[in-house]
Amino acid sequence: MRSRDPVNTDSGIMTSTPWGVEDLTVPQRYAKALNAGSNLFSVTGDPALLVQAVTSGLAPESKLTESAQMLLTELFRVGAFENPYVDSDRAQAIATDPASQARADDANRKSVVLLRNDRGLLPLTDGKVRSGKLFVEVVTKTGAAAQTEALKALIRKTDPSVVLTDNLDEATNALVWARPNTFTVSDAEGQSLELNADTGIDVARIKAIEAAVPTALAVNLTNPWIIKDIEAGAAAVLGTFDVKSEALLDIVRGRFAPTGKLPITLPAVKHAVDISKPDVPGYDEGPGYVYRDHNGTAYGFGYGASYRTVR
Repeated sequence: MRSRDPVNTDSGIMTSTPWGVEDLTVPQRYAKALNAGSNLFSVTGDPALLVQAVTSGLAPESKLTESAQMLLTELFRVGAFENPYVDSDRAQAIATDPASQARADDANRKSVVLLRNDRGLLPLTDGKVRSGKLFVEVVTKTGAAAQTEALKALIRKTDPSVVLTDNLDEATNALVWARPNTFTVSDAEGQSLELNADTGIDVARIKAIEAAVPTALAVNLTNPWIIKDIEAGAAAVLGTFDVKSEALLDIVRGRFAPTGKLPITLPAVKHAVDISKPDVPGYDEGPGYVYRDHNGTAYGFGYGASYRTVR
């Protein structure tokens, strides 16, 4: 980063997520952030309380001047004042360019993290799917049935060699995609990391599928969810990050070898999160913080396994 690049905050830190400074007023939060070196405040449209932080003497006016200078410099650098309007035709051409889409698809595939495959379930090779039937289900809070049908329709369209079944009793393998939803417990406690009805995950349903048939479990890691209850019974476990369904299927079928690494540390239990230090990342917490599977593998920052692609 260049020495004059502005520092942008996370979203909503002045109001909805002021973790660590809940007891401060909003002008005091602005002053603390300004004095710490922040220059831009995300999801904060009204500058009145920021101005109040300066006029009340909580932060020097020079901090605002410096921040405004940085922002205006970037706007001048990209020519926003001379030509503030986007060329919509060029923007659409870039967005629909096959080369751009190919890069985006590749980024999707590369982000998927293989967490466990100790039973050798993945990849689901042609030989495995030819001799069996695959049960598919998306588990989430809203629209689970529609998302499940969309995933199955994609498989039928792009991978007709896979025989799907809606009857778990006749399935030989299963693919379950757990997609938890963000749920805020309270302003004081913040967001829940547990997988339950609040976050849209039917744990009993997933465990029943895993008990019935060898299951490849994918968990959408939009948060560092506590996955113990659904991870343990799976035959293989993947982590996704809002990827397209095509990317997940490429990994599952072995058309692309997993290369992703965890950008977060998954906590072992809720208590580990409750007693964790608010200003320390998960990978620097004590050894009891990180989740470990039955092999003792820690699902910590930077971890990710792989397997060979199918030739």
